Amino acid sequence: MPLPKDKAGMIAAGYTYIQNKNCPCGSRMELWLTPEGATMPMNPMRAGQDYAESHFVTCPRAIQFRRKAVE
Repeated sequence: MPLPKDKAGMIAAGYTYIQNKNCPCGSRMELWLTPEGATMPMNPMRAGQDYAESHFVTCPRAIQFRRKAVE
């Protein structure tokens, strides 16, 4: 399922905002709960912003937080 494009779309698709938090990389991020129950870090969405973006896209330390593939 593709990520909804904005905050209203995320809420309509069953995503739940949890809180704002600082990432270990030093950037601010929003934590969201997916409809499947996973926690998803997102870059903050400002008023009028027309897209949602995973924090992993811009985080310089994202590789440290990746889970190992299940074989």
